[in-house]
Amino acid sequence: MITADYGSTDLKDLEAIKPNKKEKRPPTSSLLVVLLQGVMQVGGFTAIIPTATMYVKAVGGSASTAGWLVGITALGTGLMQPFLGYPLKHYRLKTLMLALCGFNFVGWILYALGDLSGSLATIMVARVITGLAGGPTWLSTYVARSTSTELRSHYMQYVSLSVGLGYGIGPFIGGALYAICSSLDCDGKVFNKYTSPGWLWAVFAVVVAVLLQTFMVEPPVAKKPNALGGAPSPAQTGIPWDRILPILPIVFAVPLNVGSWEVHTAMLAETRFGWSVVATALYLGGLNVVAAPTGLLPVSNYVEDRRGCLLFFGAMIAGTVFFWSYKLNIASRAVVYGVGAVVFLIGAQFAKGFGWALVSKQPPPIHRSYVMACNAGAYMLGRGTGATVAGYLPPGDAFAIWLVAIDAAAILYILLLWNRLTVPKENNSSESTHVPA
Repeated sequence: MITADYGSTDLKDLEAIKPNKKEKRPPTSSLLVVLLQGVMQVGGFTAIIPTATMYVKAVGGSASTAGWLVGITALGTGLMQPFLGYPLKHYRLKTLMLALCGFNFVGWILYALGDLSGSLATIMVARVITGLAGGPTWLSTYVARSTSTELRSHYMQYVSLSVGLGYGIGPFIGGALYAICSSLDCDGKVFNKYTSPGWLWAVFAVVVAVLLQTFMVEPPVAKKPNALGGAPSPAQTGIPWDRILPILPIVFAVPLNVGSWEVHTAMLAETRFGWSVVATALYLGGLNVVAAPTGLLPVSNYVEDRRGCLLFFGAMIAGTVFFWSYKLNIASRAVVYGVGAVVFLIGAQFAKGFGWALVSKQPPPIHRSYVMACNAGAYMLGRGTGATVAGYLPPGDAFAIWLVAIDAAAILYILLLWNRLTVPKENNSSESTHVPA
């Protein structure tokens, strides 16, 4: 047998000594804790939806501003994301996520004290604070740093799953708190059925901080292009905005749908169905919980990102067919609407995952965290815009037309830009830094 050494010219021997390119995966316990942080963050966003209108009225606001109470959090998150480049480059991700838990704690305490202050501004400011400290940037950054390109679409589905679960459990917990406080006659200014979500999520912020400190493993940060010597690859020297910006409207369109749907569904249940807060919360949360587990399906293993976006925007349109104002009794109408909502939410969940994966594959590793922050900004601006606009749309056909128009435009947009929505070859194989031989 020939022993391979520096002078060997045997191709088989040289192949044997080539380093194996291993798939990069995050530790399971670390990933679960980070995803839990995402679930609780999003859960806080939706927990207040069942009682938003009543809380706003209790502090002197009008029902029309309830959508703002929901949307202002997402808008605050979206506006904050482009400014996260500096901290993401200069501080450990774990340190930043712990700091966010602190901001969330302050924001939720302020929200809980809103009734005591009697000021609408107090709870609005509280929601802005939780928004500035929230968003999916931290989840997507963790996944982008801790996975190889080949696995990233798959792990981005876990991000979508955690977000979907958060949207589901939020209304459940909000409705449960409302029912418990009502049955126990908790009607004080500090703790009541409106302020209880603030106190509970403040506790969650502390618990999540302890878990992050204990179990989260800091993901590796990509080295600078010339850190190991040699000239950097042209693809490593800057952010390819010409490839990234065309994808962001797709990222924006998905939460524009879902943000509209959440507020609209709560309005529909309370005004058209005549349901109580608890029934509305169970309905809204239940639909999200039914749809969320489908995020575990390994669809990304079989479907390319662009085709995945097309397929699941189509699924969202299929779901809206059930949203029209059919002449049915309330029970039948709720069932029909619910079936469509599950299809719609599944489509949104996968469209989000494919869109985010497509963005994450464009920049070189050194710029990926900042790009994903901008991506999250587009996402949260879409969510805030959707929640705000929904407050002004009458339940029924106008809302269905709104959703169909968004999704049809998104599909047409993807088809027109099909050849531009591709992944550069130099970013398509590994996370390694380019160092010429």
